[in-house]
Amino acid sequence: MTDHRGPIFPGRIAPVIAPLALVAAFVLAQPIGAANYTVDQRTGKKLTEAIELLQAEDYDGAGKILKSFNMGRLNSYEQALVHQTSGYVAASQENFAEAAKRFDAALALEALPEGAQVSTRFNLAQIYMMLERWDEAIATFNKWFQEVETPNSLGYYMLAVAYYQSGDLDKAFAPATKAVELASTPKEAWIRLLLALYMEKKQYKEALPLVERLVSLYPKKPYWMQLSAIYAELGEDVKALATQQLAYQGGFLTEDKELRRLAQMYLFHDLPYRAAEVLDKAIAEEQVAADTKALELLGNSWLAAREYERALEPLERAAEVSEDGELFLRLGRVYVQREEWDKAALELNKALEKGNLEEPGNVHLLLGIAVYNQKRLDRARRSFVRALEFEESNKNAQQWLRVIDRELES
Repeated sequence: MTDHRGPIFPGRIAPVIAPLALVAAFVLAQPIGAANYTVDQRTGKKLTEAIELLQAEDYDGAGKILKSFNMGRLNSYEQALVHQTSGYVAASQENFAEAAKRFDAALALEALPEGAQVSTRFNLAQIYMMLERWDEAIATFNKWFQEVETPNSLGYYMLAVAYYQSGDLDKAFAPATKAVELASTPKEAWIRLLLALYMEKKQYKEALPLVERLVSLYPKKPYWMQLSAIYAELGEDVKALATQQLAYQGGFLTEDKELRRLAQMYLFHDLPYRAAEVLDKAIAEEQVAADTKALELLGNSWLAAREYERALEPLERAAEVSEDGELFLRLGRVYVQREEWDKAALELNKALEKGNLEEPGNVHLLLGIAVYNQKRLDRARRSFVRALEFEESNKNAQQWLRVIDRELES
């Protein structure tokens, strides 16, 4: 049977970055002059203007204000606010290297309120991921986990992605598992990442419930194909076929190779009629190319289903373009079984003309039988004499020649 397994899992996992939390509104929320978080009134006003411009997506205007600060005259808290807001501006402009530099500077001052410090570290970790600086992302996330009281699924997922992208699959397992476990309805990407980790290690049993969950929550073609492939890997061929059938009924199987594979699976499981129906429809709708292999598969499916009349046309078309005479031979045998001797002789002669036969002696023998039943004894004798030349047909040819010679003598 043709291998019916699809691709196990797509390669690279792209990091999914959450929107940066704009906590810069702390300037308005934090009373001026509060203990340890003093902001000069003029500084606070300028920061507020910068934040409003940032929220209005006037990044150049916000940046101009932020660059106007004399950092040497600001206290550590004010400096942290300027760095942090500048980080948001840079990130909004997708200048991630600058954003990382600014967020890191804000954190290094250790002057922000606890909540702002924690959220800024999370943002910095995300920025490192955008820059594909995986080791720095991992270190920053791990520090964030130490600071935050209740880590969320997103944090675990992103740490897992960072480990995955850095090539440390073993360390990715724990946070990837945690991300899925914590969520009542895990996001698609979270399940996919954990699934990828299991598939990398060929742990198909552990991967199976994850793919089943993906099919249930996010019924997409790749997951149907992957579910069938995993069932096949686990030796559950009936379930693999059932999954392919459901995918077909759902309209997910549309490509040539997918439809051929389904037909082959039906044949493998002794369901030739369904195989023929799938192929017949797919060829008619031009989803499957009407080449020799497809036509032969269709003809063989109808033959196996004992639908001989429906098998003849695709087999004839396949035989015409085939490189050898084997398909004409198959047609000849069908006509012999149906005792349509004229048609049998015609197809068997075509088989011999095209040549490249595995057992040419048996073709001569079968042709002799066909013309014998047409009462053409001399022609039949010539075919049996030719059959004598081949080891596979010599013995039977001798028997038939004795029969014919007796009839010719009588």
